[in-house]
Amino acid sequence: MSRNAMKTMKGIQRSFKLKDDKIEEPDTYLGAGLLKMTTANSTVCWSMLSETYCKAAVKNVVQKLSKDR
Repeated sequence: MSRNAMKTMKGIQRSFKLKDDKIEEPDTYLGAGLLKMTTANSTVCWSMLSETYCKAAVKNVVQKLSKDR
């Protein structure tokens, strides 16, 4: 979180290799989809979408159970 996220990311990029050397807004976090939205009072915020996370969690459980048979 930062009012000047690009400055922060450029600093991180000087010390670490970023995937595909890109700095861009995220679309996932911990397996959940992210969506940038504007509320009714015009506040810009991020929302997490659970669908992707839940599908991945169920897939992992199914795989784990099938290996334990």
